[in-house]
Amino acid sequence: MEHKDNNSLFSDNDLKIISSKDYIIRKNALLQSVNNAMLELERCISSTEIQNIVPEIVKDKRGKISRGENYQGMPWMVLDAPALFEKKSILAFRHIFIWGHPLSINLHVSGEFMDILDMSKSNELKKKDWYFLSGKNPFINHYDPTLYKPISEFSPTIMIDQGYLRLTKTIALNDSQSLTNQCIQFIKDVSESGLIKIR
Repeated sequence: MEHKDNNSLFSDNDLKIISSKDYIIRKNALLQSVNNAMLELERCISSTEIQNIVPEIVKDKRGKISRGENYQGMPWMVLDAPALFEKKSILAFRHIFIWGHPLSINLHVSGEFMDILDMSKSNELKKKDWYFLSGKNPFINHYDPTLYKPISEFSPTIMIDQGYLRLTKTIALNDSQSLTNQCIQFIKDVSESGLIKIR
């Protein structure tokens, strides 16, 4: 049984962790690797090939990486690219890393940008291994099976009731070497489905 002195703030195991720099050094190095992967992904998204298949309103918009330390207590990093955020409207492809969760690729549409969706094409997506977010909060960024439903269950009525569309594909951490390829393919699949009016 682990010993904890009544006069100590920390258990023996706590002291081993807090006295070592290795954990923090390794954590920072891993987060830098994620950042580098996202920079490479942003470079690929900015290529002519991808710019030609994304909606005109986000064409030539440079990506933005955001990061923090406390999404449900975990470090996180997000690349929005291509993306456009306005006061009450969003059109964004969001690439999300949250420590302890799978990587995810997301299409997030809300506000006035809902007008560029062609929901008659939604059946084209039902063959994919994607999920859609259900509920009133469009900013649930971690995979929660009670809120993220298989795309096969999606209907335009759900999107209209919610007032936003959020489609997601997850990537296992041990498959992260193909992150760029899978993110690019997600953008292509969305564009080729006709779900978003490109021009």
